[in-house]
Amino acid sequence: MPIRTLSSLEGAVERHAWVLLVRGFAAMVFGICAFVWPGLTFAGLILLYASYCVADGVVSLAGGVSSSLWQAIATGVISLAAGIVALAYPGAAGLALIYILAAWSIARGVFEVGLALEFRKVIEGEAQLVVAGLLSIAFGVLIAMNPGAGVVTVVWIVGGYAVVFGGLLIALALRIRQFLRINDATADPRRFRHS
Repeated sequence: MPIRTLSSLEGAVERHAWVLLVRGFAAMVFGICAFVWPGLTFAGLILLYASYCVADGVVSLAGGVSSSLWQAIATGVISLAAGIVALAYPGAAGLALIYILAAWSIARGVFEVGLALEFRKVIEGEAQLVVAGLLSIAFGVLIAMNPGAGVVTVVWIVGGYAVVFGGLLIALALRIRQFLRINDATADPRRFRHS
């Protein structure tokens, strides 16, 4: 495995900012939908959750592949797998979905923290991604500890988590863009130019 240079990591972070922004907006839309329609049926929750996971997985995977960030690739694979399982078994017992949701959240949280550690080599302010990852882990543990909660309660918890998580990703994406603008202003103009 080749050793990543600081400049190649900086380029990867630059290429990955749009992924964080899209994922943040998708999470916020998902969360707002959960608040607007709290009486969703369980099947609706499964479909909404599966759709979000698939969209998040595709965007994470595309961003990870284009920027060679294995943590983003792993996050994409986990999200796609969770979405496909939820779509393939919509009639599964609610308890199984709750545990899938918990496992997905914990696993993605671990990878988000790992991604933040990579970002730390290039920028300051990666704390939003660390907090987002820790929030994912805490959310997964909370759901796993309370699997018998009602569907509406779960919808509200999921909605709150998604809005906060999405806000953190958007804040990090904007921080990266600010960092890149500052570096562009002080660096050689050819530095970030792509052919």
